[in-house]
Amino acid sequence: GPSGSGKSTLLDVMALIRDSGEVQGTHYINGVPSHSKEANFLREWLSHNLAYVRQQDVLFPKMTVREHLVHMAWILLPQFMTVERKMARVEQVLSLLELEACADTICGDGGVKFEGGISGGQRRRVSVATQL
Repeated sequence: GPSGSGKSTLLDVMALIRDSGEVQGTHYINGVPSHSKEANFLREWLSHNLAYVRQQDVLFPKMTVREHLVHMAWILLPQFMTVERKMARVEQVLSLLELEACADTICGDGGVKFEGGISGGQRRRVSVATQL
C-alpha cells in the first residue's frame, strides 16, 4: 500500500508492540482476547517466538557487525544459554546471511555522521540477523 496507509502500525498491533496512539477493537490470539489472563502464556510465547524487522535499521554505528550481534545476543538470547552457544549462534547467523566478509567492519550510520561502514544491503541483513 501507499506511504502512510498504516502497514507498519498494523504489524506493531499484531505483534503486540504498539507503544503509542490509540488502538480500538479486540485483538485475539488463537481465539482468546489478548488482554485476558488466559492469554498470558500466549503473549509470553509470542514475545519469544515472533519477531519482525522494522523499517529503520537501528545498529550501533561504532561497533563492528560481529560486536553488534554479540551485544544483541547477550541482550536477546535466554540467560540459560551458555556463552559458547551464544557465540556459535552469532557465527551461524553471520554465515547464514553471508555477512562473514563484513563481520569486522563497523556498522556505520549510512553516512549521516560517520564515514565508512557497511552497505545498505548489509545493514538490512544485520537487522535481520539481530532478530534471528
